[in-house]
Amino acid sequence: MFLITIVIKNMKELINHMLQVSSSIKDSKQKEVLLDLCGQMKQAHQVKQAEKLQLQTDRNMLNAFRSNTVEDLEDAYKRLLIQKKIIETYSIEQNAKLEELKFAYNELEQFTKIASHDLKEPLRAIANFSQLLKVKYKENLEGDGLTYLNYIIDGAFQLDETFNDFLKYLQVGNSIQNFKITDFNKLLNHLKIKLKYILKETNATFTFEKMPSIMVNAPMIYKLFNELVSNSLKFQSTKDLVVHISSEKVDDDFFLFKVTDNGIGLAMDLHDKLFLPFQRFMHKGEAHRPIGLATCKKIVKMHQGDIWYESSNTPGKGTTFLFTLSIKAEQPSKKEIDFFDMD
Repeated sequence: MFLITIVIKNMKELINHMLQVSSSIKDSKQKEVLLDLCGQMKQAHQVKQAEKLQLQTDRNMLNAFRSNTVEDLEDAYKRLLIQKKIIETYSIEQNAKLEELKFAYNELEQFTKIASHDLKEPLRAIANFSQLLKVKYKENLEGDGLTYLNYIIDGAFQLDETFNDFLKYLQVGNSIQNFKITDFNKLLNHLKIKLKYILKETNATFTFEKMPSIMVNAPMIYKLFNELVSNSLKFQSTKDLVVHISSEKVDDDFFLFKVTDNGIGLAMDLHDKLFLPFQRFMHKGEAHRPIGLATCKKIVKMHQGDIWYESSNTPGKGTTFLFTLSIKAEQPSKKEIDFFDMD
């Protein structure tokens, strides 16, 4: 036990002493064994010294790290307090804006009620009494009197139609209804039944491929397809109209739908105006206000998708309206349309 203690505490002296002893040994084998042992002990001593040095270095680094960590934590805490204050200020501003939006929305609802009754009643009176005046006193009107009366009647009906379009546009998003898994095949079959009389009258054909079932607001999507198919029926060429709907899965997030017809086609330079509400444009010599397509865009956007069209602007070549619907669409916070408004 005493020897081990000396080895541990006085390694250098012991190695030097053994080297001196080896110089006096005459037996070469014994001398070789002793020198080899000295080499091993010297190497072990160097390793132990290196370990001590590394341990001291680690301790120094740990102390420095602890010191820096405390300072870093204090700085991070101060930064968090600043960020918290910024977030609180932003939250107050957003709440104020939200209140302003609620107030504006309530005003819009009130205006909708007024527009649907108080403003339309006088308009109907103008149109109805103008028509009665025309029927009863047509023979007594001279010069431009009949022409002016026709202008009044036409203007009243145009304004009434504009009011109706405006109200329909506002109704998109006005009542709460959950998104549900919807079978598009059943939805389009329902639309086909609804349109069967106008399809027969115009000698038009309406077909669709096998459709998917995805999470949507069914009444809104019904309105979307109804607007697009009705738009094709409105702009059909002289030949028998064919409207075809197809779909394909673009990726894990979206389905792409195509509503294709062989109608008169649309100019591509109308794209910027076509999906805006109450934008008047001329097409094929006629004035149009595409509130229906503006409604389509609003519905598609609420389903986290996009809508556009492709056309050659050549009669018979027709137009293809394309839109995407998100497979993972979530119910929007804003209100949606009621199912009774489908028809």
